[in-house]
Amino acid sequence: MKLSEMVWMGLEVLRDAKFGMLGILCHKQDQMLVMFYDEAYLDQLVANPSISAVITTPALAERLPNRLGIGICSDPMQVFYRIHDHLRKNTDFYGKAFVTEIDATATVSEQAFVAPRNVRIGARCVIEPKAIILEGSVLDEDVVIRAGTVIGGEGYETKMVGGQLINVRHAGGVHLAHRVEVLSQSHLARSIFGGWTEVGEETKIDVQVHVSHHDRIGRQCEIAAGAVIGGSTTVGDRAWIGLNAAISSGLTIGSGAFIVMGSVVAMNVPPGARVMGNPARIMKVS
Repeated sequence: MKLSEMVWMGLEVLRDAKFGMLGILCHKQDQMLVMFYDEAYLDQLVANPSISAVITTPALAERLPNRLGIGICSDPMQVFYRIHDHLRKNTDFYGKAFVTEIDATATVSEQAFVAPRNVRIGARCVIEPKAIILEGSVLDEDVVIRAGTVIGGEGYETKMVGGQLINVRHAGGVHLAHRVEVLSQSHLARSIFGGWTEVGEETKIDVQVHVSHHDRIGRQCEIAAGAVIGGSTTVGDRAWIGLNAAISSGLTIGSGAFIVMGSVVAMNVPPGARVMGNPARIMKVS
């Protein structure tokens, strides 16, 4: 899709460009269209090679490199989310709908809910009573979802758009790799702009855990009860996240990191580091 196809949304196109995904500045998906309205984030925008097109103001457009497509308007956020809603509701931009597919060897409780569209449940999966599997969820083989857990719900993404506080509708999905297990009453939110919230092979998630939109959790991670992981955070392989830990949005938690219970993490954590406290501090790096 091209910026020039969105001029009816109130854009003036200074330099046309193709985009294949919407996102925010910290996302890493090819050919992204993003909004840019705060000069403080210019360095982050310029440094992200995944961005191909930008919706911004006339004044900020002058600061952008020539490689980027540019559409200008007086309110980039409002136009950006209008485009998102149009693509979500009226097009196949975020993927074509399909009838839900459940492998014959999967065990799905009669008391569970599985959306009739846009779900794939692989071989030998187990879905317990009162579990809810919503649209956009893909479960690979041998995934276990315990009672009362929600996979693919909408996350919390509020924006002030056109003078109204809205919760941005989510159009992506959740992908759980082989042998992931999610215990009772947890919530894994679907991504907002297409793509996936991802959980890697053999990762185990305890009760009452919240995994936010666009998170990428690695292989063989252990996430203990009550942990909360903010949106667009990446957790490396074999990380441990302790009881009631809180991890802020947009961070990178390195492979093998150990987050002590109750820690409040507001910084990137190096691979192999042990962190604890509020705010969390690095106690040791192996």
